[in-house]
Amino acid sequence: MLNNLLNSNTLLKALIVFTAAEVFSLAAYEFNDLNWLLLPIFIILGIWLINKSSRWIIYLPLAEIAWGSLGRSFAWDLGGFDLSLRMLIFLLLTFWWLIHWQQYRKIYSARNTYLKIWLFAIIMIIYGAVLGTINGYSLTNVFNDANGYYALIYFLYWLPIYKSEWLSDIVAIITAAAIVVAVKTIIIFHLFTHNYFFANLQYLYIWLRDTRVGELTPLAENYWRIFFQSHIYVALVWLLGIVNLTITKSKLFTWPQFIIWSVLFSAVLVSLSRSIWLALFIFLIIWLIVGFRQWWSSDNKGKKFVLIIASVFSSVVIIFLVLFIPPNGPINLSNIFTSRINSPNEAAASSRMVLLPVMLNSIKQHPLIGSGFGKELQFATKDPRQLAVVSQQGYYQTYAFEFGWLDAWLKMGFFGLLSLLYLIWTIVKNGLKYWRQEKGDSEIYALLAVGGIFLTVTHFFTPYLNHPLGLGFVSLAGVILAQHDTKSYN
Repeated sequence: MLNNLLNSNTLLKALIVFTAAEVFSLAAYEFNDLNWLLLPIFIILGIWLINKSSRWIIYLPLAEIAWGSLGRSFAWDLGGFDLSLRMLIFLLLTFWWLIHWQQYRKIYSARNTYLKIWLFAIIMIIYGAVLGTINGYSLTNVFNDANGYYALIYFLYWLPIYKSEWLSDIVAIITAAAIVVAVKTIIIFHLFTHNYFFANLQYLYIWLRDTRVGELTPLAENYWRIFFQSHIYVALVWLLGIVNLTITKSKLFTWPQFIIWSVLFSAVLVSLSRSIWLALFIFLIIWLIVGFRQWWSSDNKGKKFVLIIASVFSSVVIIFLVLFIPPNGPINLSNIFTSRINSPNEAAASSRMVLLPVMLNSIKQHPLIGSGFGKELQFATKDPRQLAVVSQQGYYQTYAFEFGWLDAWLKMGFFGLLSLLYLIWTIVKNGLKYWRQEKGDSEIYALLAVGGIFLTVTHFFTPYLNHPLGLGFVSLAGVILAQHDTKSYN
Protein backbone atom coordinates (compact mmCIF):
# COMPACT_ATOMS: atom_id res chain seq x y z
CA MET A 1 0.00 0.00 0.00
CA LEU A 2 2.60 2.56 1.08
CA ASN A 3 5.03 1.35 -1.57
CA ASN A 4 2.74 2.61 -4.35
CA LEU A 5 2.06 5.91 -2.62
CA LEU A 6 4.09 8.12 -4.96
CA ASN A 7 2.06 6.89 -7.91
CA SER A 8 -1.09 8.30 -6.32
CA ASN A 9 -2.75 11.32 -7.94
CA THR A 10 -4.32 12.01 -4.57
CA LEU A 11 -0.88 12.62 -3.04
CA LEU A 12 -0.01 15.23 -5.67
CA LYS A 13 -3.39 16.97 -5.39
CA ALA A 14 -3.16 16.98 -1.59
CA LEU A 15 0.36 18.45 -1.71
CA ILE A 16 -0.95 21.30 -3.87
CA VAL A 17 -3.94 21.90 -1.57
CA PHE A 18 -1.85 21.95 1.63
CA THR A 19 0.73 24.24 0.06
CA ALA A 20 -2.03 26.62 -1.01
CA ALA A 21 -3.49 26.43 2.51
CA GLU A 22 -0.17 27.67 3.92
CA VAL A 23 -0.24 30.65 1.56
CA PHE A 24 -3.88 31.45 2.38
CA SER A 25 -3.20 31.12 6.12
CA LEU A 26 -0.42 33.70 5.97
CA ALA A 27 -2.56 35.99 3.81
CA ALA A 28 -5.53 35.66 6.19
CA TYR A 29 -3.31 36.55 9.13
CA GLU A 30 -2.01 39.64 7.31
CA PHE A 31 -5.52 40.65 6.21
CA ASN A 32 -7.77 39.32 8.96
CA ASP A 33 -10.97 40.23 7.13
CA LEU A 34 -9.98 37.65 4.53
CA ASN A 35 -11.10 34.96 7.02
CA TRP A 36 -14.68 36.19 6.57
CA LEU A 37 -14.39 35.39 2.88
CA LEU A 38 -12.32 32.21 3.02
CA LEU A 39 -14.23 30.27 5.69
CA PRO A 40 -17.61 30.48 3.91
CA ILE A 41 -15.90 29.42 0.69
CA PHE A 42 -14.29 26.45 2.46
CA ILE A 43 -17.59 25.37 4.00
CA ILE A 44 -19.53 25.73 0.73
CA LEU A 45 -16.80 23.70 -0.97
CA GLY A 46 -17.04 21.10 1.82
CA ILE A 47 -20.82 20.81 1.40
CA TRP A 48 -20.41 20.36 -2.35
CA LEU A 49 -17.73 17.67 -1.90
CA ILE A 50 -19.79 15.76 0.68
CA ASN A 51 -22.85 15.83 -1.59
CA LYS A 52 -20.65 14.56 -4.40
CA SER A 53 -19.24 11.67 -2.33
CA SER A 54 -19.58 10.65 1.31
CA ARG A 55 -15.84 9.86 1.38
CA TRP A 56 -15.23 13.55 2.08
CA ILE A 57 -16.84 13.10 5.49
CA ILE A 58 -13.62 11.27 6.33
CA TYR A 59 -11.16 13.12 4.08
CA LEU A 60 -11.97 16.69 5.19
CA PRO A 61 -11.49 16.40 8.97
CA LEU A 62 -8.46 14.11 8.66
CA ALA A 63 -6.79 16.50 6.21
CA GLU A 64 -7.32 19.51 8.48
CA ILE A 65 -6.23 17.64 11.62
CA ALA A 66 -3.02 16.22 10.10
CA TRP A 67 -2.02 19.60 8.67
CA GLY A 68 -3.49 22.13 11.08
CA SER A 69 -1.69 21.62 14.44
CA LEU A 70 -4.06 23.17 17.01
CA GLY A 71 -6.54 24.14 14.33
CA ARG A 72 -6.41 27.94 14.35
CA SER A 73 -4.96 28.61 10.90
CA PHE A 74 -8.35 29.97 9.78
CA ALA A 75 -10.78 31.39 12.34
CA TRP A 76 -13.37 34.05 13.05
CA ASP A 77 -12.83 36.17 16.13
CA LEU A 78 -16.29 36.35 17.73
CA GLY A 79 -15.76 38.63 20.69
CA GLY A 80 -12.82 36.69 22.11
CA PHE A 81 -14.07 33.25 20.97
CA ASP A 82 -12.30 31.84 17.92
CA LEU A 83 -14.62 29.87 15.64
CA SER A 84 -12.11 27.92 13.59
CA LEU A 85 -12.28 25.94 10.37
CA ARG A 86 -11.76 22.77 12.44
CA MET A 87 -14.86 23.55 14.49
CA LEU A 88 -16.90 24.43 11.40
CA ILE A 89 -15.97 21.11 9.76
CA PHE A 90 -17.10 19.26 12.89
CA LEU A 91 -20.38 21.20 12.99
CA LEU A 92 -20.95 20.48 9.30
CA LEU A 93 -20.41 16.74 9.78
CA THR A 94 -22.58 16.72 12.89
CA PHE A 95 -25.41 18.34 10.94
CA TRP A 96 -24.95 15.76 8.19
CA TRP A 97 -25.04 12.90 10.70
CA LEU A 98 -28.22 14.19 12.40
CA ILE A 99 -29.93 14.12 9.01
CA HIS A 100 -28.77 10.62 8.04
CA TRP A 101 -28.27 8.67 11.28
CA GLN A 102 -31.57 6.76 11.12
CA GLN A 103 -30.64 5.02 7.87
CA TYR A 104 -27.48 3.69 9.55
CA ARG A 105 -29.10 2.32 12.71
CA LYS A 106 -28.55 -1.29 11.68
CA ILE A 107 -24.81 -0.70 11.53
CA TYR A 108 -24.84 0.60 15.10
CA SER A 109 -25.62 -2.94 16.24
CA ALA A 110 -24.97 -4.54 19.60
CA ARG A 111 -22.52 -7.00 18.04
CA ASN A 112 -20.15 -4.16 17.19
CA THR A 113 -17.57 -4.38 19.98
CA TYR A 114 -15.81 -1.22 18.90
CA LEU A 115 -19.01 0.81 19.14
CA LYS A 116 -19.41 -0.27 22.77
CA ILE A 117 -15.82 0.69 23.57
CA TRP A 118 -16.19 4.11 21.93
CA LEU A 119 -19.51 4.79 23.64
CA PHE A 120 -17.97 3.88 27.00
CA ALA A 121 -15.18 6.42 26.42
CA ILE A 122 -17.61 9.11 25.22
CA ILE A 123 -19.88 8.55 28.24
CA MET A 124 -16.90 8.97 30.58
CA ILE A 125 -15.98 12.23 28.85
CA ILE A 126 -19.54 13.49 29.29
CA TYR A 127 -19.33 12.38 32.92
CA GLY A 128 -16.13 14.40 33.41
CA ALA A 129 -17.78 17.51 31.95
CA VAL A 130 -20.88 17.13 34.14
CA LEU A 131 -18.74 16.53 37.23
CA GLY A 132 -16.68 19.64 36.55
CA THR A 133 -19.86 21.69 36.19
CA ILE A 134 -21.30 20.27 39.43
CA ASN A 135 -18.06 21.09 41.23
CA GLY A 136 -18.49 24.72 40.23
CA TYR A 137 -15.50 25.11 37.93
CA SER A 138 -15.56 27.83 35.30
CA LEU A 139 -17.85 26.73 32.47
CA THR A 140 -15.33 28.13 30.00
CA ASN A 141 -12.61 25.96 31.55
CA VAL A 142 -14.87 22.90 31.58
CA PHE A 143 -15.73 23.37 27.90
CA ASN A 144 -12.16 24.06 26.79
CA ASP A 145 -10.83 21.13 28.84
CA ALA A 146 -13.30 18.58 27.47
CA ASN A 147 -13.43 20.09 23.98
CA GLY A 148 -10.41 18.24 22.62
CA TYR A 149 -12.08 14.86 23.08
CA TYR A 150 -14.81 15.60 20.52
CA ALA A 151 -12.79 13.87 17.78
CA LEU A 152 -13.82 10.52 19.29
CA ILE A 153 -17.29 11.24 17.92
CA TYR A 154 -15.89 11.01 14.39
CA PHE A 155 -15.92 7.24 14.92
CA LEU A 156 -19.74 7.37 14.97
CA TYR A 157 -19.82 9.47 11.79
CA TRP A 158 -17.33 7.35 9.86
CA LEU A 159 -18.39 3.86 10.95
CA PRO A 160 -21.44 3.49 8.66
CA ILE A 161 -19.82 4.92 5.52
CA TYR A 162 -16.16 3.81 5.50
CA LYS A 163 -15.03 1.72 2.53
CA SER A 164 -11.69 -0.03 2.34
CA GLU A 165 -11.04 1.26 -1.19
CA TRP A 166 -10.74 4.76 0.28
CA LEU A 167 -7.76 3.77 2.40
CA SER A 168 -5.08 4.57 -0.18
CA ASP A 169 -6.49 8.10 -0.57
CA ILE A 170 -6.60 8.56 3.22
CA VAL A 171 -2.96 7.48 3.54
CA ALA A 172 -1.99 9.80 0.68
CA ILE A 173 -3.75 12.79 2.30
CA ILE A 174 -2.11 12.25 5.69
CA THR A 175 1.28 11.68 4.06
CA ALA A 176 0.94 14.87 2.00
CA ALA A 177 0.10 16.84 5.14
CA ALA A 178 3.18 15.42 6.88
CA ILE A 179 5.41 16.29 3.90
CA VAL A 180 4.17 19.90 3.76
CA VAL A 181 4.60 20.32 7.52
CA ALA A 182 8.11 18.84 7.34
CA VAL A 183 9.17 21.09 4.45
CA LYS A 184 7.66 24.10 6.24
CA THR A 185 9.66 23.15 9.34
CA ILE A 186 12.92 23.02 7.39
CA ILE A 187 12.23 26.34 5.65
CA ILE A 188 11.34 28.13 8.92
CA PHE A 189 14.39 26.55 10.58
CA HIS A 190 16.64 27.86 7.81
CA LEU A 191 15.18 31.37 7.89
CA PHE A 192 15.46 31.78 11.64
CA THR A 193 18.90 30.23 12.10
CA HIS A 194 20.29 32.57 9.42
CA ASN A 195 18.32 35.59 10.67
CA TYR A 196 17.60 36.95 7.21
CA PHE A 197 16.67 40.62 7.45
CA PHE A 198 14.44 40.44 4.34
CA ALA A 199 12.30 37.59 5.73
CA ASN A 200 10.40 39.69 8.31
CA LEU A 201 11.08 37.02 10.94
CA GLN A 202 9.16 38.82 13.67
CA TYR A 203 6.03 38.64 11.56
CA LEU A 204 6.55 34.96 10.76
CA TYR A 205 7.04 34.32 14.47
CA ILE A 206 3.76 35.94 15.53
CA TRP A 207 1.93 34.27 12.61
CA LEU A 208 3.02 30.84 13.81
CA ARG A 209 2.37 31.74 17.45
CA ASP A 210 -1.03 33.40 17.07
CA THR A 211 -2.39 30.73 14.73
CA ARG A 212 -1.10 28.20 17.31
CA VAL A 213 0.80 26.26 14.69
CA GLY A 214 3.73 25.73 17.03
CA GLU A 215 6.53 27.15 19.14
CA LEU A 216 9.76 28.80 18.02
CA THR A 217 12.45 28.99 20.71
CA PRO A 218 16.03 30.31 20.44
CA LEU A 219 18.35 27.76 22.06
CA ALA A 220 21.71 29.27 21.11
CA GLU A 221 23.10 31.95 18.88
CA ASN A 222 22.06 31.10 15.32
CA TYR A 223 20.01 28.09 16.40
CA TRP A 224 16.25 27.83 16.96
CA ARG A 225 13.98 25.01 18.04
CA ILE A 226 11.06 24.73 15.60
CA PHE A 227 8.24 22.65 17.09
CA PHE A 228 4.80 22.23 15.54
CA GLN A 229 2.11 20.17 17.27
CA SER A 230 1.44 18.47 13.93
CA HIS A 231 4.98 17.03 14.06
CA ILE A 232 3.22 14.06 15.66
CA TYR A 233 1.96 13.17 12.16
CA VAL A 234 5.37 13.79 10.61
CA ALA A 235 6.88 11.32 13.08
CA LEU A 236 3.98 8.91 12.69
CA VAL A 237 4.15 8.83 8.89
CA TRP A 238 7.93 8.35 9.02
CA LEU A 239 7.52 5.53 11.50
CA LEU A 240 4.79 3.85 9.47
CA GLY A 241 6.99 4.00 6.39
CA ILE A 242 9.91 2.40 8.22
CA VAL A 243 7.71 -0.33 9.71
CA ASN A 244 6.06 -0.98 6.35
CA LEU A 245 9.52 -1.44 4.84
CA THR A 246 10.40 -4.08 7.43
CA ILE A 247 7.22 -6.15 7.16
CA THR A 248 6.72 -6.26 3.38
CA LYS A 249 8.24 -9.24 1.65
CA SER A 250 10.48 -7.70 -0.97
CA LYS A 251 9.67 -4.04 -1.67
CA LEU A 252 12.40 -1.45 -1.12
CA PHE A 253 12.30 2.32 -0.97
CA THR A 254 12.48 4.07 -4.31
CA TRP A 255 14.72 7.13 -4.45
CA PRO A 256 11.79 9.59 -4.17
CA GLN A 257 10.49 7.67 -1.13
CA PHE A 258 13.97 7.69 0.39
CA ILE A 259 14.20 11.48 0.01
CA ILE A 260 10.73 12.02 1.47
CA TRP A 261 11.40 9.81 4.49
CA SER A 262 14.72 11.59 5.05
CA VAL A 263 13.02 15.00 5.00
CA LEU A 264 10.34 13.77 7.42
CA PHE A 265 12.90 12.56 9.94
CA SER A 266 14.96 15.72 9.63
CA ALA A 267 11.87 17.67 10.73
CA VAL A 268 11.48 15.31 13.69
CA LEU A 269 15.08 16.04 14.69
CA VAL A 270 14.65 19.80 14.25
CA SER A 271 11.55 19.72 16.47
CA LEU A 272 13.75 18.69 19.42
CA SER A 273 10.66 17.09 20.95
CA ARG A 274 11.81 14.78 23.72
CA SER A 275 8.35 13.21 23.95
CA ILE A 276 8.37 12.24 20.28
CA TRP A 277 11.99 11.04 20.46
CA LEU A 278 11.23 8.92 23.53
CA ALA A 279 8.12 7.46 21.90
CA LEU A 280 10.13 6.55 18.79
CA PHE A 281 12.89 4.96 20.89
CA ILE A 282 10.50 2.90 23.04
CA PHE A 283 8.49 1.85 20.02
CA LEU A 284 11.59 0.67 18.15
CA ILE A 285 12.51 -1.50 21.13
CA ILE A 286 8.99 -2.97 21.14
CA TRP A 287 9.10 -3.51 17.40
CA LEU A 288 12.38 -5.39 17.67
CA ILE A 289 10.47 -7.86 19.83
CA VAL A 290 7.19 -7.95 17.90
CA GLY A 291 8.33 -7.54 14.30
CA PHE A 292 11.85 -8.97 14.24
CA ARG A 293 10.75 -12.36 12.97
CA GLN A 294 8.76 -10.82 10.13
CA TRP A 295 11.71 -8.65 9.10
CA TRP A 296 14.16 -11.56 9.37
CA SER A 297 12.01 -13.73 7.08
CA SER A 298 11.58 -10.99 4.46
CA ASP A 299 13.64 -10.64 1.30
CA ASN A 300 16.39 -8.02 1.11
CA LYS A 301 16.52 -7.68 4.88
CA GLY A 302 20.13 -6.48 4.75
CA LYS A 303 19.32 -3.83 2.16
CA LYS A 304 16.31 -2.72 4.19
CA PHE A 305 18.43 -2.26 7.30
CA VAL A 306 20.97 -0.24 5.33
CA LEU A 307 18.18 1.91 3.86
CA ILE A 308 16.80 2.73 7.31
CA ILE A 309 20.24 3.70 8.64
CA ALA A 310 20.98 5.66 5.46
CA SER A 311 17.70 7.59 5.73
CA VAL A 312 18.54 8.60 9.32
CA PHE A 313 22.05 9.65 8.26
CA SER A 314 20.72 11.63 5.29
CA SER A 315 18.30 13.41 7.67
CA VAL A 316 21.28 14.66 9.64
CA VAL A 317 22.96 15.72 6.39
CA ILE A 318 19.85 17.73 5.46
CA ILE A 319 20.03 19.56 8.79
CA PHE A 320 23.71 20.38 8.25
CA LEU A 321 23.05 21.66 4.74
CA VAL A 322 20.11 23.81 5.83
CA LEU A 323 22.04 25.12 8.83
CA PHE A 324 25.41 25.91 7.24
CA ILE A 325 24.56 26.89 3.64
CA PRO A 326 25.12 29.76 3.34
CA PRO A 327 27.79 29.77 6.08
CA ASN A 328 26.48 30.42 9.57
CA GLY A 329 28.19 31.23 12.85
CA PRO A 330 29.78 28.55 15.04
CA ILE A 331 27.18 26.17 16.50
CA ASN A 332 27.79 23.21 18.79
CA LEU A 333 25.10 20.85 17.56
CA SER A 334 26.13 18.03 19.85
CA ASN A 335 25.60 20.24 22.90
CA ILE A 336 22.19 21.37 21.66
CA PHE A 337 20.91 17.84 21.02
CA THR A 338 22.42 16.27 24.14
CA SER A 339 21.15 19.13 26.31
CA ARG A 340 17.60 18.31 25.19
CA ILE A 341 18.12 14.74 26.38
CA ASN A 342 20.18 15.38 29.52
CA SER A 343 18.57 18.53 30.90
CA PRO A 344 16.45 17.83 34.00
CA ASN A 345 16.92 21.44 35.06
CA GLU A 346 15.71 22.89 31.75
CA ALA A 347 12.67 25.10 32.37
CA ALA A 348 9.94 22.98 30.76
CA ALA A 349 11.32 19.69 32.10
CA SER A 350 11.74 21.19 35.56
CA SER A 351 8.14 22.43 35.54
CA ARG A 352 6.91 18.95 34.62
CA MET A 353 8.79 17.41 37.52
CA VAL A 354 7.33 19.99 39.93
CA LEU A 355 3.85 19.39 38.52
CA LEU A 356 4.05 15.59 38.90
CA PRO A 357 3.68 15.33 42.72
CA VAL A 358 1.01 18.05 42.66
CA MET A 359 -1.05 15.99 40.19
CA LEU A 360 -0.52 12.75 42.09
CA ASN A 361 -1.64 14.32 45.36
CA SER A 362 -4.74 15.75 43.68
CA ILE A 363 -5.58 12.37 42.11
CA LYS A 364 -5.39 10.75 45.56
CA GLN A 365 -8.26 12.95 46.74
CA HIS A 366 -10.75 11.36 44.30
CA PRO A 367 -9.02 8.40 42.63
CA LEU A 368 -12.23 6.63 41.59
CA ILE A 369 -14.68 9.40 40.71
CA GLY A 370 -12.21 12.06 39.58
CA SER A 371 -12.43 15.83 39.97
CA GLY A 372 -14.07 16.75 36.65
CA PHE A 373 -12.94 18.75 33.65
CA GLY A 374 -11.85 22.29 34.45
CA LYS A 375 -10.01 21.26 37.63
CA GLU A 376 -7.13 23.68 38.15
CA LEU A 377 -3.85 23.10 39.95
CA GLN A 378 -1.18 25.57 41.00
CA PHE A 379 2.51 24.72 40.85
CA ALA A 380 5.88 26.42 40.80
CA THR A 381 7.42 26.94 37.37
CA LYS A 382 10.54 28.26 35.70
CA ASP A 383 9.13 27.93 32.20
CA PRO A 384 9.31 31.40 30.57
CA ARG A 385 6.24 30.60 28.46
CA GLN A 386 4.19 30.20 31.63
CA LEU A 387 5.81 33.03 33.55
CA ALA A 388 4.96 35.35 30.67
CA VAL A 389 1.23 34.93 31.33
CA VAL A 390 1.36 35.05 35.13
CA SER A 391 3.76 36.81 37.43
CA GLN A 392 7.45 36.54 38.10
CA GLN A 393 6.65 34.95 41.47
CA GLY A 394 6.98 31.60 39.78
CA TYR A 395 3.50 30.09 40.35
CA TYR A 396 1.29 28.99 37.52
CA GLN A 397 -2.34 27.85 37.70
CA THR A 398 -3.97 25.88 34.90
CA TYR A 399 -6.38 23.08 34.03
CA ALA A 400 -4.22 21.85 31.09
CA PHE A 401 -1.41 19.47 32.01
CA GLU A 402 1.44 17.84 30.12
CA PHE A 403 1.01 14.38 31.68
CA GLY A 404 -1.81 13.11 29.47
CA TRP A 405 -2.69 9.87 31.24
CA LEU A 406 -2.59 11.48 34.68
CA ASP A 407 -4.76 14.29 33.33
CA ALA A 408 -7.43 11.75 32.31
CA TRP A 409 -7.26 10.08 35.73
CA LEU A 410 -7.51 13.43 37.54
CA LYS A 411 -10.50 14.65 35.51
CA MET A 412 -12.51 11.46 34.82
CA GLY A 413 -11.40 9.17 37.62
CA PHE A 414 -10.14 5.61 37.36
CA PHE A 415 -12.90 4.38 35.05
CA GLY A 416 -12.39 7.31 32.69
CA LEU A 417 -8.69 6.47 32.50
CA LEU A 418 -9.59 2.82 32.01
CA SER A 419 -11.95 3.65 29.13
CA LEU A 420 -9.17 5.37 27.16
CA LEU A 421 -6.57 2.72 27.96
CA TYR A 422 -8.94 -0.05 26.91
CA LEU A 423 -9.72 1.78 23.67
CA ILE A 424 -6.02 2.04 22.75
CA TRP A 425 -5.32 -1.51 23.94
CA THR A 426 -8.07 -2.81 21.62
CA ILE A 427 -6.50 -1.05 18.63
CA VAL A 428 -3.00 -2.37 19.40
CA LYS A 429 -4.11 -5.91 20.25
CA ASN A 430 -6.48 -6.41 17.32
CA GLY A 431 -4.19 -4.59 14.90
CA LEU A 432 -1.40 -7.06 15.62
CA LYS A 433 -3.82 -10.01 15.63
CA TYR A 434 -5.38 -9.17 12.26
CA TRP A 435 -1.96 -8.52 10.75
CA ARG A 436 -0.81 -12.01 11.71
CA GLN A 437 -4.06 -13.66 10.63
CA GLU A 438 -4.57 -11.97 7.27
CA LYS A 439 -2.75 -12.82 4.09
CA GLY A 440 -1.76 -10.41 1.34
CA ASP A 441 -2.10 -6.67 1.85
CA SER A 442 -2.49 -6.79 5.64
CA GLU A 443 0.22 -4.37 6.74
CA ILE A 444 -2.41 -1.72 7.46
CA TYR A 445 -3.39 -3.58 10.64
CA ALA A 446 0.20 -3.62 11.87
CA LEU A 447 0.48 0.09 11.10
CA LEU A 448 -2.63 0.86 13.16
CA ALA A 449 -1.08 -0.99 16.09
CA VAL A 450 2.15 0.94 15.53
CA GLY A 451 0.27 4.23 15.70
CA GLY A 452 -1.53 3.16 18.87
CA ILE A 453 1.73 2.27 20.64
CA PHE A 454 3.44 5.46 19.50
CA LEU A 455 0.60 7.73 20.67
CA THR A 456 0.31 5.87 23.97
CA VAL A 457 3.95 6.52 24.85
CA THR A 458 3.86 10.13 23.64
CA HIS A 459 0.74 10.83 25.72
CA PHE A 460 2.65 10.21 28.95
CA PHE A 461 4.54 13.50 28.56
CA THR A 462 2.80 15.44 25.77
CA PRO A 463 -0.99 15.13 25.58
CA TYR A 464 -2.16 14.02 22.15
CA LEU A 465 -4.94 11.61 23.14
CA ASN A 466 -7.14 14.34 24.58
CA HIS A 467 -6.96 16.27 21.33
CA PRO A 468 -8.08 15.80 17.70
CA LEU A 469 -4.43 15.33 16.67
CA GLY A 470 -4.33 11.96 18.38
CA LEU A 471 -7.99 11.03 18.55
CA GLY A 472 -8.51 11.59 14.82
CA PHE A 473 -6.05 8.76 14.16
CA VAL A 474 -7.63 6.66 16.92
CA SER A 475 -11.13 7.05 15.45
CA LEU A 476 -9.85 6.13 11.98
CA ALA A 477 -8.11 3.05 13.39
CA GLY A 478 -11.30 1.97 15.15
CA VAL A 479 -13.36 2.30 11.97
CA ILE A 480 -10.88 0.24 9.92
CA LEU A 481 -10.74 -2.50 12.56
CA ALA A 482 -14.53 -2.47 13.01
CA GLN A 483 -14.98 -3.05 9.30
CA HIS A 484 -12.70 -6.08 9.54
CA ASP A 485 -14.97 -7.52 12.23
CA THR A 486 -18.07 -6.73 10.18
CA LYS A 487 -16.61 -8.68 7.24
CA SER A 488 -15.91 -11.57 9.59
CA TYR A 489 -19.56 -11.63 10.68
CA ASN A 490 -20.89 -11.69 7.10
